[in-house]
Amino acid sequence: MLFPMNSTSSIAPQLHEFHLENGLRVLLLQRDFAPTFAAYYHFAVGSTNDPPGRSGIAHLLEHMMFKGTKRISTVRANEYAELVTRAGGQSMNATTSYDLTRYYVQLPANQLETWFSLEAQRVMEPVFREFETEREVVLQERHLRIDNLADGQVHEKYRQLLYAGHPYSVPVIGTPEDIRALRKDDAEAYFRTWYSPSNCTMILVGDLKTEEVEALAKRYLEGWQRQQLPSLSPRTIAAPGEVRRAVVEFDAQPYLRMGWVTVPEHDPDHDTLTLLSALLGELQSSRLNLRLIHERHEAAAVASFAYGQKESGSFTIVARPRGDTPLEDLERQVLEVIEEIAGNGVTHDELDRARSVLEANRVRRLTSNLSLAMDLGAAIQATGDPAYLDSYGQRLMAVTGEMVRAAASRFLDPSQRCVVQLHRIEKKISPTNSVSSTGGKSSTPRAAATGSAASGEHSRQVSPSRRDAAHGEGFQEMLEMIERAPAVDFHVPEVGVDVTRQTLSTGTTLFWKEDHELPSVTINAIFTGGSNTAPLDQLAAYALAGSLWLEGGAGNWDPEAIERRKEELGVRVSLRGGGTSWQLSLWTLSRNLQPALELLVTMLREPRLEEKRLRILAAKQIELMRRRADYPDWAIAFLAQKVLYGNDPRLGYQPSRKEIEGLTREDIAAVLARQLGPSNLYLTAVGDFQGETLAAQLENDLKGWKEASDPQRDWLPRAAAENSGVHILEKEIPQPAIRILQELEVDRTAKNKEHAAIEILNNVLGGKGFRSHLMERLRTDEGLTYGVSSSIRHESRAGVPGMLSISFQTGQENVARTVEIVEDECHRLRETAPSEDEVHEHIQAWRNSFLFRFENRANAVTRLMYHELDDRSYDRDRQLLAQIEEVTPDAVLQAAQRWLTPQRFAVSVFGSPAIGQMEALRLGHALRLWTKDEVLAGDY
Repeated sequence: MLFPMNSTSSIAPQLHEFHLENGLRVLLLQRDFAPTFAAYYHFAVGSTNDPPGRSGIAHLLEHMMFKGTKRISTVRANEYAELVTRAGGQSMNATTSYDLTRYYVQLPANQLETWFSLEAQRVMEPVFREFETEREVVLQERHLRIDNLADGQVHEKYRQLLYAGHPYSVPVIGTPEDIRALRKDDAEAYFRTWYSPSNCTMILVGDLKTEEVEALAKRYLEGWQRQQLPSLSPRTIAAPGEVRRAVVEFDAQPYLRMGWVTVPEHDPDHDTLTLLSALLGELQSSRLNLRLIHERHEAAAVASFAYGQKESGSFTIVARPRGDTPLEDLERQVLEVIEEIAGNGVTHDELDRARSVLEANRVRRLTSNLSLAMDLGAAIQATGDPAYLDSYGQRLMAVTGEMVRAAASRFLDPSQRCVVQLHRIEKKISPTNSVSSTGGKSSTPRAAATGSAASGEHSRQVSPSRRDAAHGEGFQEMLEMIERAPAVDFHVPEVGVDVTRQTLSTGTTLFWKEDHELPSVTINAIFTGGSNTAPLDQLAAYALAGSLWLEGGAGNWDPEAIERRKEELGVRVSLRGGGTSWQLSLWTLSRNLQPALELLVTMLREPRLEEKRLRILAAKQIELMRRRADYPDWAIAFLAQKVLYGNDPRLGYQPSRKEIEGLTREDIAAVLARQLGPSNLYLTAVGDFQGETLAAQLENDLKGWKEASDPQRDWLPRAAAENSGVHILEKEIPQPAIRILQELEVDRTAKNKEHAAIEILNNVLGGKGFRSHLMERLRTDEGLTYGVSSSIRHESRAGVPGMLSISFQTGQENVARTVEIVEDECHRLRETAPSEDEVHEHIQAWRNSFLFRFENRANAVTRLMYHELDDRSYDRDRQLLAQIEEVTPDAVLQAAQRWLTPQRFAVSVFGSPAIGQMEALRLGHALRLWTKDEVLAGDY
């Protein structure tokens, strides 16, 4: 048996736990991976506690907890986020579920007092400023996650069937009508009712000292007043007692979701259902995957999920048809497979593979302080005991094949199922909203157009956030705390000191570092060379080469056998091709390192590339391409590519259906032969192994392997592409996706100080979350979007253009207004330098968050490998930090004047702007309507 009884040391005995007199529970796990910590806390309350007619209040309250306190955000918006950013915070966020509300962040270890002080203010004296605007943001979020997507609408309908009459049937985010009805006093009442220290658990994981955590918790949080929590009666949820069905009509490819009511997460049967789900629909070797995809070729994808909650659980199966397979046929086949398990059970081998994969997944999450904190929080929510996390492996081992069979029979009763089918109904575009696709550039100057796009369409136009306003006294006190924190004792890994670099006799370059903290090994690799040097008639093969290498068998293992072998070992292997390199990764439990390496080497040297598996992968690719318009985030990428690169045979290339269907194993073999070989291979290995032994094994395993025929890297120098104006691909969705692109004539030959200025410029514009100009204008000031982000690529190889990218989604009625705001903010940055304080903020944030680049040791070593591959010094990270430290407001202004050129923006819109928006967009823009056939080409 390959599944370990104890694959890691237990976590619970390492925890230090204490309680304050007000009932607050605090747990600390000390880890010295890096001088950082993850801070997490949750309240045992969620959307199931929303009052009738006020659905979504738990979630909206979570949003409001970021809006300031009596001492923070008194003058300027988002001061809480600014302080966390200045302190070097990462992953700052919160989530609301049906039973739980979570808040979390990662910070440098020297900012522990900052965190306690900030959170004490949040939980003891919050002030829910800008309530109406944030309510609009939540409506935008609902559009983004539910109304815009078939998946969101199907899931909402599914839970209505599953939990009819119970709060679990109501979406966490709330219904649109309830969200609009929420008022500030609803949030205040909810906060007073549920946000008691006795209803809160805090978990800190990282490089912290027990006595310091206890002292700070008592100093800052003992004054938090305990509240009397409402007494709640347990609610039971019965199975439906019948088959419940619903149909959702949406402009997307059909699929099926079906499921059953099961048990809460803490119920002993939940572990049995978790294993049943893995071997039914989660593993590559699962019953549904083999039956529906590989044997009968009627599904393109299938998956199952066992989900536990406080008062109930669910078992869900999702199946997406291949081609025109009727959904009824998929449903019938799913029930047949379930009936087989319920009648005949499962094999020992199936159980062992499922256990191995599930336990390996758990160990892999231990590398992250934040993931571990969240997992501990989930264990406490389920049972009250963090040891529940440690017992996971033992609990899985206790599940027998008979228990799995009985669970399938008991819980997956066909007469109790709930079924939702998605039927595709293509909505017609309103003719009153269409304009000529040959718009010309308007002569209207920018100043004249400002504000006109949104006239009468958005009632809350306000002045831009007062970023230049003086901070309040409370903010200044917190800033002083951040700045007086002692320096972090931190060492950037060095080759020859912390990391060993070897060149093997095969020409392979190996970087390795032993790390015995966890029983696992991570191997990352790069093969130089890629599709940029391939003949044009071979490009289609690159779409499937990595997946066929992964799934097509190797050596004596046919495709099914190799999937079983990976699952037995609990390993993850991937290979992904690119324009100038191929990326490979392998993760394994350290006790399985030897067989995992044997498997990897066999896959590299003896790929079978079986034709039957190629046909299955081709069908999957075709289905993916058919579904391009189903997801706005994906569709906008295709539109933006078409807008910028048109029919360029390489940059604008997308394989056609005919090309995908015509691929042969010989085509794939030719691609792999071009790219995979020993002397163009760079490897990093980090984890629980003996370095010299590993190097010797790799040396032996790679000897005699044939060299790659085309390992050259080619960066394709060219002029920057340009197609300014607004480009629209229409689809009737409530929240169009917008992507604004501008290729830049900047590359790595620019001076280092200019690169640093561009980095700060991007953070000021849209790259630093709540603290960016675009986020404050579009979300904080006007509630027009849930989120917006920018990126600027500026260190490409000589002659390869950089790229400015700005992405967001907004309501149909706000498309013109949001585009106008983006352009306006770019003009402002070109006209006025940011303040010294704002630039200092982003430099401070960069400095304090710098060490997170090295928090994960495997990633830190891989960075060193990439620096060498990129012809950079190993000390590139420190050099960049030194350059960032020298950035001035004038340097940011000069970078904006040189690189932000709104008149060159290519604005892509996927969706249908509301009536009147087209004409508003034509003020100052050329406008073109694209057809679906032009953008989503390829005969799919």
